[in-house]
Amino acid sequence: MSLNWKEIDCILNELSLDGTFIQNIIQPDYSSLILYIYRPGENKTGRYNRFPLLISFYPGAVRLHALSGKPERKIKLQRFHQLLRSRIKGCRILRAAQIHGQRIISLELSQGGDSGGRTILWVRLWGNAANALLCDAETSVIIDAFYRRPGKGELSGGCFLPVMKDFPDPDPRLTCRPLVSGLDLNTTVEKNYTEKENSERFNKKKNEMLKNWQRFLISQEAILKRLSAAGSLEQESTGYKHIGDLIMTYAHTLKEGCEWADVDDYNTGTRLRIRLDPLLSINENAARYYRKHKKEERRREHAARELSDQESTVAAYREIVAQVESSRTIAEFDNLPSIPVSVSLKVRAGKNEKNDKSSEQKGLFLVSGEWQIIVGRNAAESDKLLRSWARGNDYWIHTRDYPGGHIFLRGPKGKSPTLDVLLNGGNLAVYYSKARRNGGADCYYTRVKYLRRPKDGKTGTVLPTQEKNLDVKLDHERLSRVLNREITDDVT
Repeated sequence: MSLNWKEIDCILNELSLDGTFIQNIIQPDYSSLILYIYRPGENKTGRYNRFPLLISFYPGAVRLHALSGKPERKIKLQRFHQLLRSRIKGCRILRAAQIHGQRIISLELSQGGDSGGRTILWVRLWGNAANALLCDAETSVIIDAFYRRPGKGELSGGCFLPVMKDFPDPDPRLTCRPLVSGLDLNTTVEKNYTEKENSERFNKKKNEMLKNWQRFLISQEAILKRLSAAGSLEQESTGYKHIGDLIMTYAHTLKEGCEWADVDDYNTGTRLRIRLDPLLSINENAARYYRKHKKEERRREHAARELSDQESTVAAYREIVAQVESSRTIAEFDNLPSIPVSVSLKVRAGKNEKNDKSSEQKGLFLVSGEWQIIVGRNAAESDKLLRSWARGNDYWIHTRDYPGGHIFLRGPKGKSPTLDVLLNGGNLAVYYSKARRNGGADCYYTRVKYLRRPKDGKTGTVLPTQEKNLDVKLDHERLSRVLNREITDDVT
């Protein structure tokens, strides 16, 4: 709710602006002005001897009062702001008054004493038509306005001079709002509006973050669903090993160079026709089916690993959504990770999805306290992360002397990773590298800004500088905790 005329009168009386000077002007945003007021010749410790005066035109919060803290400017220098700095900075306020209880304030300004040039800064605090207009004191010609409104004549060259007969009498029933214990009206108004703005800003930020994270979580759950479906299809074994066993069992009955082998399946008791390569021997045909079986096994293992990684990622995202939902202050959002940039990783879901852009997955996303960890599990994914996601002050971890994935750490601004976070990243670096079979390795870490890509180097290759060493022994309990799934001692 905007200020009423009695509250404006009371605030002006508390501030006693007559005889003060305007030291500076800033425009913190697109709907407010701040005048820095200085009262010379008085005790400098006084509350209103040197203070910023806020003039807000924000709908529903139109007001004028002193500020206790230092305001923050969020926008670049604006037109009206530049004009005020050139015209009224350093001016003396001869008289500040509200016009006939109409929420229109007149600030009579003088440059160089009583004989200097004079201007008037009109401040209209109407909820639906708030504005500030700088006018010539003698002619009432508008020099410029905060909001230019040609339909109302409020623009350069127009005229603005409030005439009392054009306004109704102020409502005498209005009263000032109750004061907060021990505070004057200026401080009470500032406290009320600050709490309201903080609440609105928090709710807006929370709703925005919740919407974005929930949307992102849905996309990750869709990827998990596709991976699960693909995994269930791959579990339907084609029986290559069984076919190889049948060929070897009936090898003595088969002729070299034949294209088909008709044999009895001892498992089902049915007659089975097996295709052979006539250019290969019987043993080589069996070996060919055994190789296909091993390839299918590797595919299933890889799909199971992808599925487990995606389950960990989705669990981490669900935890973040829960943190956003339970947050109570806007400061809590600073410790939450940002939504990662997508990194291409094709989902194994059959021929029809090989070129499907919707089946792309993000890098493995994990959370360790206030830190977020992104794992690049292969060269292409690591290179994509480095190019499109990592920032200069993020941390990078990699195994020394072993090829493997790149680990990126991002935490709160100005903080370094703790030993626990580094060990989490180091274990992930070993786990997603060739050093995994050894149960440990030497890792090194540095900031991303100290990485350099060699000219014509392989994808994912980087040259680190200012790196530090980290000796890592695979800790299966730690890995299980970070990946949010069970990791057994068998890591080969």
